Amino acid sequence: KLEENKFYKKSPKYFIEALGLIILSIVTLVIVVIQRNPEVIPLIGFIAFAFQKLLTSIQQIYGSWSSIYAMSNSVYSVLSILELHINEAKEFEISDSISFKNQISLCNINFKYKGQKSYVLKDINLTIKKGERIGIIGETGSGKSTLLDILNGLILPNSGQLEIDDFNLYHNNYEKLKSWQKNISHVPQNIFLTDDSIINNIAFGLESSLINKDRVYEAAKVSRILNDIEKLPLGFDTFVGERGTNLSGGQLQRLGLARAIYHNKKVLILDESTSSLDNNTESQIINSLDKLSRTITIIIVAHRLTTLKGCDKIFELRN
Repeated sequence: KLEENKFYKKSPKYFIEALGLIILSIVTLVIVVIQRNPEVIPLIGFIAFAFQKLLTSIQQIYGSWSSIYAMSNSVYSVLSILELHINEAKEFEISDSISFKNQISLCNINFKYKGQKSYVLKDINLTIKKGERIGIIGETGSGKSTLLDILNGLILPNSGQLEIDDFNLYHNNYEKLKSWQKNISHVPQNIFLTDDSIINNIAFGLESSLINKDRVYEAAKVSRILNDIEKLPLGFDTFVGERGTNLSGGQLQRLGLARAIYHNKKVLILDESTSSLDNNTESQIINSLDKLSRTITIIIVAHRLTTLKGCDKIFELRN
C-alpha cells in the first residue's frame, strides 16, 4: 500500500509533462511551420515556462491530497476501534490451569496462511518431553516461527492437534488456551522494553513492592548481563531508554532472557534470542541454561548448530 501510494503521488507529473510537451510541440509545428508565424515563439516559450512552474505546485497539492486519501481508511479503522465497547478481562480460576506433567505433542499439524496455496507446515508430528532441551533449526521461511506460534497458542492449525499431556489444547476451550500461555516465557529476537529501570524491565508487569530482588540478581547472572549492570552508575536502577535505546543489541537480548528466567515459567522458548551475541557469551548462556532445573522445558530456535549443542534433540524443518 505504501509503495502504491508513492506511485500514485508522483506518476501524474510525468504523464502531464509528456502530454504537455506533445501538445506544445504540435501547436508550435502548426503555427511556425505551417502558418509561418515565427513571432509567437517567445509567447509559446513563456507559456511553457509558466506551465512548468505551475505544474510543480499542482503536483504538491495532488501529492498531499493523495496522502490524506490513502491514510483516511486507517484513521477511520482506528476511530471505529476506539468506539468499541471494552469488556473487562476475565480472570481464570486456578482449577482451569494446565499442569503439564509429561509431554507436549504435535499431532498431524498442517498450517497455511490465508490466501496461500502451499502449506507452511505439513504433517508435523513432534513430541517434547517435560524437562527436555529441544533445538529447532531451518532456513528462513521454513516455518520455525509458525511452529512456535502454534506452540504458544497464538494461531490455530488448519488441522491436527496440540496436546498437553492428554488434553487437546485447541478443542474449543479458550480458558484452557489462556491458561497454557501462562506457562510460557517467550524470548523473541526483538525484545520489547519500556522506558523504565532495568529491574522493572526484568520483573516486567510486577509492582515494585512485589519484586524479588534475589531472583532478579540470579536471572541477570544466568543471562550473563550482571557484569554489565554492575558497571553502570545506578546499577539495576538505570533507565534503559525508550525500547532500550541506552543498551546495545546484545544487552537487549540478554535482558529479555533475564526477564524470562525471572518469571520462572514451565516452558522457556528462545526464538533466535542469542543471535546478536558473540560466540563466547552465547556459549556461556547456553551452559547456564542447561544448569536450570529439569522441571523447565527449553525450546531453542537458531540458525547456528553451535547454539544447540546442549540440546537433547534437534529438529530440522525442511521442505
